[in-house]
Amino acid sequence: HFLDYMYSQPVESKAIVNFATWMSMAYLANNFLVPRLTEDVLDFIRTDMYNLDHMENYLSSVDDIDDDVSNHILYIAASVCVEMIQSIQVDSSLLKSIPPTMFHDIISTLGRSVSVRSASD
Repeated sequence: HFLDYMYSQPVESKAIVNFATWMSMAYLANNFLVPRLTEDVLDFIRTDMYNLDHMENYLSSVDDIDDDVSNHILYIAASVCVEMIQSIQVDSSLLKSIPPTMFHDIISTLGRSVSVRSASD
C-alpha cells in the first residue's frame, strides 16, 4: 500500500488510507519522513473517529505509533468524545479504553460548555 500511495495521484492516494491500513501507513510515514502521508492519515482518522466502534482501536494503538501522531489521535478522540458524549453507551468498552487524562479533559470541556450555556440562559 505504501508504494501505491507514493506513486498515485494526490486524489487517489487518500483512498489508500483506510481503517485497515492507517496504522501501517502512519508507521511508514514516520520512518520514511513523508509528511503528506502523515497528514492524510490524520485526515482519515479525523473523519473515521466519528465511528465510535473504531475509536477504541485508535486509542489502544497510541502507544505503538509516533508520539506526534498519537498526540493528534488523543486530541481528535477527546474532541469527538465531547461532541458524541450522548452516543457513548454507559456499558461501552470505549469508556474503559479512554486514558484518565483524556477522560479528565473531556469532562472539563463538557463542564465549560455547560457553564457557558448556563451563563447565557
